Amino acid sequence: MTRKGKLLALAAVVSIVIPILLGTRWFSGTWVPRHLAELDALARIDPAAAARASVAFVSWVLLVPVVVCMVTGIAWFLVAIRVVRAGRWPLPDAKVRRRTDVIGGWCARLPAGLLGLAMLAGLLCVWWMYVGMVASHWGAWLDRHGGLP
Repeated sequence: MTRKGKLLALAAVVSIVIPILLGTRWFSGTWVPRHLAELDALARIDPAAAARASVAFVSWVLLVPVVVCMVTGIAWFLVAIRVVRAGRWPLPDAKVRRRTDVIGGWCARLPAGLLGLAMLAGLLCVWWMYVGMVASHWGAWLDRHGGLP
């Protein structure tokens, strides 16, 4: 690996990975425990309101990984569609850093089409599971408290 490549890799780690790790640590180590402590304090005052706030909190916390999965899946789906349309890999406007053989025809379209279908199915499954989990949490809350929020 060249010196420039090593510097680019280091810059990618510093500018992308470290902020993600710090944000995740803050989210799971500071924000979530503080919010759970607030819910515990609310449970001593009003258990019904605490249960409703807890269900809303779980709905929002579960939304974070779902959005990340959805964005990633959509990006890969769009790349797969571009490969199927172009009929070759790497794509015509791609910048390659070293000598790369071009794969064309059905050898590029078949894997790209399968990847696109897998990404679409994965997106639908992730969204369906999220909606099902949120609905079951709200349904359990309604069953416990017997009525609309």
